[in-house]
This record gives sequence, C-alpha cells and structure tokens, in this order.
Amino acid sequence: MENILTPEEKKYLRFYAKYIKSYGEDETTFRIYDWTPDYRKIVGKLNSEENYYLEIPERIGPILNRISESLASYEPSYESDDISETWANFIINSYNNSIEVQFCYSYQTKEDAPMSWDKEEIKDDENLSKIMDELSESSLQTLTVYFNGGGDSGQIEEARDENGIERNLSAAIEEWCYNQLESNYGGWEINEGSSGSFKFYVRQKEVILDFGWYNENSEMDTIYEEKFDK
Repeated sequence: MENILTPEEKKYLRFYAKYIKSYGEDETTFRIYDWTPDYRKIVGKLNSEENYYLEIPERIGPILNRISESLASYEPSYESDDISETWANFIINSYNNSIEVQFCYSYQTKEDAPMSWDKEEIKDDENLSKIMDELSESSLQTLTVYFNGGGDSGQIEEARDENGIERNLSAAIEEWCYNQLESNYGGWEINEGSSGSFKFYVRQKEVILDFGWYNENSEMDTIYEEKFDK
C-alpha cells in the first residue's frame, strides 16, 4: 500500500499514540459513517469507539481527512447490490505505532422458509377449515395476506384477491395467520425480522406460506495501512 503520511504527521501520531498508551489503551478507532470513495470528506466532531473519555486533539482531524482524500481511487467490491450502510474505521494503534483504514459495509440477505397446508391438513384444522368455507362463500378464488416484521414489531399489512383488489380480513383469518407465525417462526418480528405472505387457494383448498428471514451481514476490507514508528 502506498505511504501517505508526512514526517510531521508521523511525529504527531507518535505523540497521540503515547497519549492513548498512557491510559492503557492499545488503539483508538474513529468510525466515519456513510464513508465511500466518492463521499470521503470527514466532517463534524470525531468520536472514539473504544475510549470515548479520551480527548481528541484538533490536529488528528486534518490528518485523517488527508488520508481519506487520498483513498479516492479505491474501488469497493460489494457482495450484494442491496447495501444497507457503509462506513470507514480509522484505527490508530499505539502498540505497533500504525494507522489503518478499513472500509466496511452491511447488507441484507433473505433466507426462505416456506410452509403449506393441503386438503387433508385443512380438514384436520378446525379453524382453517372454517376459514376456507368462509372464503368459498365470498366467491374469491385466491386471497393473499401480506405480513412484515422487524425491530421488535410485526403486523399483517394488507390482503388482496386474485385481481389485486384490497380486501378486509376477518378476525378469524387474521388470528390464524398470526398464530402460524408465532408457532412456527418464533421471533419473526424481532431484529432484522421477516416478511412474506399467506396465499389461500380457495377452489383447490390449499394454503401456501411464502416466508423469508432477513439476515444482516457485514464485510470489511483493509484499504490502507502505514507505520509511523520513525
């Protein structure tokens, strides 16, 4: 990796490394949110991730900014097109007198976990059997019930028929759907959560649940490292 630091900057970083070491700290990490090679100017007050109680000297900011500006040619290689967040970690290490920049990003993936109920299973489920009879009387061919959960809350969002027309749900259908989610997918509404739909095929007497868990993933790439030990 190409060296960036000037002799004066190295000297100042050695001073800062001694300062954090005097407090028993091996390193300080400055996390810069929304950092990308195209948007890399560091603005605002710097905060240390591990040792927030330490004072941040004014000259640290310009040094990090110059390093950041020098990384414009870096081209990230993403594992997904659906990026949730990007950031950069600027790590000053007092143990080996070095500074490192990590480019990080997070993205979501969806893990499918479907279920289905056929004629026999519907017949054996008294509540579901009544629901299918109710739908038959309404002349519907299909009814799709959409749900979404995450961040400790989850809800049924809407229901639509075979023509895409929104329909009101009976209390019985809503209760049955919630019961299936809670019984078969514990935690469906927690953290990253899940989403999907129940599709009721009225004539065929079949229900298909399209269910998917969301998972948050993160990747890290060290894009710069330099020593300032001398």
